[in-house]
Amino acid sequence: MNDTANNPFPLWNLDSATESTKASFDTMSKAYANWLKNANSLQAEAVRFVSERFNKDLELLSRFGSCKRPEDFLGVQSDAMTQLANDYMAEGAKWVALVGDATKDLQSKAMPGGAKHK
Repeated sequence: MNDTANNPFPLWNLDSATESTKASFDTMSKAYANWLKNANSLQAEAVRFVSERFNKDLELLSRFGSCKRPEDFLGVQSDAMTQLANDYMAEGAKWVALVGDATKDLQSKAMPGGAKHK
């Protein structure tokens, strides 16, 4: 039996490829590996933020439960909305920085000699 019968997804044999094809394949492999690394860091940040917000939301329920007067409730609600807006603004800034860093990292590793795209 040949290899394709045992493996329906055989890897491409680079031995028969031209040097240009090998270089291109190498560049794309590095770019893809780098993309996966950066995607993982974005996912980790998203999970961290959601977990943090979940804990803050649970705490908020407790704060709402301790309100005795409507004024207390409005004060807690106002504080909560301010904190929520601040958290999402800060998280948005983190995401912009992470995506910017990932783009720079990808560009420096994927382009031969770390050339800059203009």
